[in-house]
Amino acid sequence: MLDLRFLALPTLLIGGAYAAAQPPSIRPLGVLDLGNPISRATGVSADGATVVGESDVGRDRHAFRWTEATGLVDLGTMEASGTSSAEDVSDNGQVIVGTASINGLDHAFRWTPGGGMVDLGSLGGPTASSAARAVSADGNVVVGSFTTASGGGRPFRWTSGGGMVDLGSFPGALGFATAEGVSDSGAVVVGFSNAPASDTRLLAFRWKGGITEDLSLKGQPISAITCVSGDGRFMGGVNSKTLTDEGFRASRWTSDGTVQKFTSQQVGVPFDISLDGGVLVGATIFETDSDTINEATVWIDGNPQSLAQRLASEGADLSAWSTLSIANAVSENGRVVVGVGTLHPNNDEMAFRAVLPNRAPTLRAVKVVEVRRLANDVRVSRRRPRTRIAVRSSRSGG
Repeated sequence: MLDLRFLALPTLLIGGAYAAAQPPSIRPLGVLDLGNPISRATGVSADGATVVGESDVGRDRHAFRWTEATGLVDLGTMEASGTSSAEDVSDNGQVIVGTASINGLDHAFRWTPGGGMVDLGSLGGPTASSAARAVSADGNVVVGSFTTASGGGRPFRWTSGGGMVDLGSFPGALGFATAEGVSDSGAVVVGFSNAPASDTRLLAFRWKGGITEDLSLKGQPISAITCVSGDGRFMGGVNSKTLTDEGFRASRWTSDGTVQKFTSQQVGVPFDISLDGGVLVGATIFETDSDTINEATVWIDGNPQSLAQRLASEGADLSAWSTLSIANAVSENGRVVVGVGTLHPNNDEMAFRAVLPNRAPTLRAVKVVEVRRLANDVRVSRRRPRTRIAVRSSRSGG
C-alpha cells in the first residue's frame, strides 16, 4: 500500500512576498547531527520563510524548524531518547505539528515557541497511537489520524478549545481512514478511507460542517485526496483504474465537484497544492528492473515536470545534488518548494528549499476526464482508520 504521507485567506501576493525577490534556486538546509548527515523537509509556511521536517540525531530522528535567520533548530522530543518528526506549520511559522514518541507509542504533537512540544493524545485508548498531518493557518486546528483498539484507524480534528474529535469514516468501511489536509480556516478537512466492505479500494473524502462527502472519481477503485488549498477551493490527490500504485495518476478536485485527472504515462502522487490550485508538488515513480525511483515533480497548470529540470532550465545551480526525490510542500503562491534530495558524493538524504520562477496566477485548460457533482452526502459513521500511500519513502515511516 502506498504511504501517502511521503504520501486566513491571504492573497497570492502575501504568499509571494518573501520569495518574490529571490531568483530560481535550490539550497540544502543542513542537518542537526554532523555525524549522521540526514534531513528531510516536509512542510513550509504560507510565505515560504519557515520550513519544518526531521533530521537524524544519533539513532533517533528529531523534528526541526528552519528559517534564514536561525538555520536548523532542534524541536526536541517528548521523552528521553525519543523520536519526533514535524509535518506542517502555521502561516506565521509559530505553530508546528507532527508526531513524536511517548511511552513507546507515537502521538500527535503541537509545538509553539512558548509551550514547546505538547502531546495531543489519542482517542483509541491507552495503547493507541496518533499522528498529526496538517494545521490550519492560525495553528488552532490540527488534523490527522489515530489507531483504534482493533488495529485500524480513524481521522481526527483537534481544536484548541475542544480537543481531539473523531471524524469517523464511511458506513461499512473496513480498516482505516485518515485526514491528510485542512483549509486555512480549519473548516474543510480532506483525506481518504477504505471503501465499504473492502480492504483494498480507497475513497477520497471531504469533511465540512460535520458532513463527510465522497469525492471519489467514478469507476476508479482508488481515489485519494492528499492536500487542500488554503481557501478550500482546490484539492490534490490521485486516482487509479487499478488496485495497485502502477495506475496512480495525479488529479485535482475543485469545490464544485469537478475532477481533473492529469494525463501522464508515469505514476504520480501530489502532496501539496498552491492557493490558486495551479501548482501541485509531489513525486513521480519510475520502476526499473532492480529498483523504484522517486523523482520530485511539479504539476504547473496540470503539466508535470521534473523539479530538477524545471530549476535547471531557469539557471539554478544543482551541481551539489545527485537527485531530487520528493517535493513535500509548496508555499501558497506556488514558488517555494521543500522536500528531500540526495547530495554528492555520498548520496545522503538532505532537506531542500527550492525557489521557482514567477508564474501567472491563472489556470490553463487541462483535460477533464470526468465532471461529477458532489451528491449523496455521507454522514459520518463512527468507524475506522487510515493508511498511507507508500510513495513518501524519504519521509520517515511510523
